[in-house]
Amino acid sequence: MPRYPHIYVATGLIALVIAAVTLLALTERAQEGTASETVQTDESVPPYTPEIEAALKESEGFEFLVSYTDSGFAPSTLALQAGQTVRFTNNSSSELWVTAGGESIYPGTGAECGQSAFDTCRVLRQGDFWEFTVGERGTWGYKNALMASRTGVLEVR
Repeated sequence: MPRYPHIYVATGLIALVIAAVTLLALTERAQEGTASETVQTDESVPPYTPEIEAALKESEGFEFLVSYTDSGFAPSTLALQAGQTVRFTNNSSSELWVTAGGESIYPGTGAECGQSAFDTCRVLRQGDFWEFTVGERGTWGYKNALMASRTGVLEVR
């Protein structure tokens, strides 16, 4: 019989406690990993408006995306080829009305709303978009008609 049997018992108990604490920590870590991988849906995003539904059905696709944010158009300068389509999306907290502006105005008439064919002819609210297919080569300025200091340029080759 060993000289100090209680040392073996104490050592065994300590090892058992360490194993239990380690197992508990690993279980909590695994549960945290599972919780962080859970996909959450953002139920604050409203459904598409009838106007957006109609625009999506009419869309034939686009080559370039210009996002309007609270800082302005991004990118503010875009180089593209005649015949390509740009989608302007309002990702800001304010309204947007894309219209030709600057030194060189895109040609053509934009119905009754503006001096150019390059005009949304309506207000784009947050989440709304408008697509424009450029047909004329040149450097064409544009702006938010509701905040004229927010501008951009299309360089069409």
